Amino acid sequence: MAAVLVSKLMINSLTPKYFGICRALRSVEWRLSPFRFSKHWIHRSFQCLGVKGLEIKMPSLSPTMTEGTIIKWMKNEGDSVMAGDLICEIQTDKAVVGYEVDDDGTLAKILIPADTKDIKVGTCIALMVSEGEDWKDVEIPDVGTQDTSSTSETTTTVKTTDPEPPRKLATSPKVSKLSMIGPAVRGLLELYGLESSQVPPSGPHDNIIKGDVLEYIKKQNLKPKAPTETSPVVKATLPPRKMMAPPSGREEEYVDIPLTDSKSTIANALAWSKKTIPHSYMNIDCYIGKLNELCKKFKDEGVEVTVNECIIKAVAATIQSVPEVNVTWTGESVQVLPSINISFNVSTAFGMVTPTLRNVSSMGIEDIVDSVKELSDKARKGTLEPHDTTDGSFSISSVDVEGVRELIDIVNTHQAAILGIGSTQLGLGEDGQPEATITVSLSYDGRAVDDEVAARFLQLLRQNLENPLLIIASPPSNQISASIL
Repeated sequence: MAAVLVSKLMINSLTPKYFGICRALRSVEWRLSPFRFSKHWIHRSFQCLGVKGLEIKMPSLSPTMTEGTIIKWMKNEGDSVMAGDLICEIQTDKAVVGYEVDDDGTLAKILIPADTKDIKVGTCIALMVSEGEDWKDVEIPDVGTQDTSSTSETTTTVKTTDPEPPRKLATSPKVSKLSMIGPAVRGLLELYGLESSQVPPSGPHDNIIKGDVLEYIKKQNLKPKAPTETSPVVKATLPPRKMMAPPSGREEEYVDIPLTDSKSTIANALAWSKKTIPHSYMNIDCYIGKLNELCKKFKDEGVEVTVNECIIKAVAATIQSVPEVNVTWTGESVQVLPSINISFNVSTAFGMVTPTLRNVSSMGIEDIVDSVKELSDKARKGTLEPHDTTDGSFSISSVDVEGVRELIDIVNTHQAAILGIGSTQLGLGEDGQPEATITVSLSYDGRAVDDEVAARFLQLLRQNLENPLLIIASPPSNQISASIL
């Protein structure tokens, strides 16, 4: 009992002190807490004021596109945009394409101005906010913060790192001074008949330098030795070489033509194709007299059909009979493509563009004419869409320059063949009379297309071109084609 009473007395005596200390601590915490919490909420208030923007990133508008150039912004900051509106024009590796937004909102901030080149795919180029939000308070992302921090960290590390102690040069066995003499010093010694031991050295490791020899020659007032004749062969010398001086008053000037993104990408793709694809080549001559007459008949009916559209139709009909050329090499197999999509060249101010006609085998000659005209106009205006230049399975390129007999082209990536069409030439027909002829040249991937297949394709193509009624009569055909037939 006595022990219990003593313990209670100790607890009662310590309790006021304990609670007094706790009250003091709570008072200090209460006094300090407003500053801490006020700072916390002030920091939070700045975050609440900003509007989270929707990032608009540089899109991949073609399978081979890795970077692009913003040609022009169609919208300004603060403009309202709706889904499907064009906000900018982007020059890809194939054409100038309009970029359509997928959401409604307001264009809040343009991060990358127009005419900025080499913008990587996936880079944030602008910010949008939803309708009703204040676009002026959009949060601007910190671009390159991570790179800057890493760079500064690296720089700091370099500065704070202790420099390495100087390396001690390994002692090498002594070499004779003559072997350490340079060619210029050696030539002076031989010219003035001096020995290396006569010249006081001042170079490193007591070596003689050119200045030592020149100073010694000047002090001794020496003159070069007369050359000694050793043999008749030494006396025989070649006549002095005449150097052509540049024409007076003329300076060579060079002009550097900057590459557009389209030309640069096409150049890289063609170089890669030429290096990695084993090209094979084959050509054949075709009479096109009947084809020219057919085009005139279409013109009389009000349809402007050219030889090029007829060739596209003939190629599609030929591929239907020889589908082995409508393939691609995957590295492990030869993949036969399900549809005949023919790419053709269009010369524009941006360079050579290759739109694609899809499912040509299901198109009539009039449909081909309309599609070629539409795609060519879009290519020249720079308004081609991504689907207009992709998924080609076979290519046709042509040149209409007098005197150019044949065109041998490079196979495009993801394809196995390309047909080059030369300009029209005059040749002797089967009846011995002059007749218009063209040379068609097939460049093909030797891994995917056999030589026998290429020869069969060209032979059948010639038959179709020399008998154009066969391809015009093939379905589908409309009323005009039927009237001509």
